[in-house]
Amino acid sequence: MRPIVSTLPLLLSVFVFNLSAVCNAQEPTIDRVNETEHSKLVNLETEKDVNDVSEEVEFIWQITLGLSAGVHKSILAGDTEGDRLSNTLDIPLLIDVYYKGFFIQSSQRRIEGIFGNAEFGYQVSATENWSLDILSKTYIGDINSAEVIEDNELENSILEGLPTRRLGQGLGLRYSRFFDDDILYFDVASLVTIDGGNDYVVDIYYSHFIPYYNWNIYIGGGLTYFSEDATNYYVGIDHDEVTEQRQYYQVNSGGYSAQAEVLVLYPLSENWTFNAGINHAYYSSEVADSPIIERPDSTIASFGVLYAF
Repeated sequence: MRPIVSTLPLLLSVFVFNLSAVCNAQEPTIDRVNETEHSKLVNLETEKDVNDVSEEVEFIWQITLGLSAGVHKSILAGDTEGDRLSNTLDIPLLIDVYYKGFFIQSSQRRIEGIFGNAEFGYQVSATENWSLDILSKTYIGDINSAEVIEDNELENSILEGLPTRRLGQGLGLRYSRFFDDDILYFDVASLVTIDGGNDYVVDIYYSHFIPYYNWNIYIGGGLTYFSEDATNYYVGIDHDEVTEQRQYYQVNSGGYSAQAEVLVLYPLSENWTFNAGINHAYYSSEVADSPIIERPDSTIASFGVLYAF
């Protein structure tokens, strides 16, 4: 069984229902010292408080373990395993650490953070209004055709014999701009784990925070651009990969995904928080027209529990 996060994050859209545990009832994770999520770990209320305490506290950490299940409608051809609730069980481990500017974080302003997509980096500079980080994170997941065929019990699949597309780990810069409790992220990263040529991504995401009684509501939207070479590496078909079912396919420009999501958090107790969210992503024709892609958009539904140590 494949975890939800590794199915095809290049083509990932998420609809999430989660129960998560946190060290404080209002915010689930530190996410990084300079963002609103950190504040509840140290009983702080505002972003300015977080920045103030970061000058005094050298080491902050939080570890969260969870269990989740859900439904994932993948856009990869023939991949229907995630359509069944019993096949999407996952045990995410979220690690958040800050030490003298270095950090590991699992942003829970974005639904991908619920699934343990960790980010590693170093905070180069920060003020009350913006920060600049050196960042490494997974932008594109691997495509393992043999695993998809086995998990879905496919016969005569268009994916038969397709070489594995490796995990796309990015290394680059992130600029974050803070507007009260809202955050604009801007990432530019090179995909250092693949060798398709000029492989890079540009990711822009805006997260708007709405407090409503005990509910924390995050409404977000973004656009991710994948370079031409990166798009060809993941969804392109080279001459030596052509079969009777799988025709040659290469793009002459990069592809992109546009997404919108809503994530809500509700504290059930001092340690437990209920989470629910929906994310929908649409992929451009450069991605959707590939013979190994079945549809231009996808949805994931999930629910679970997280416990923070």
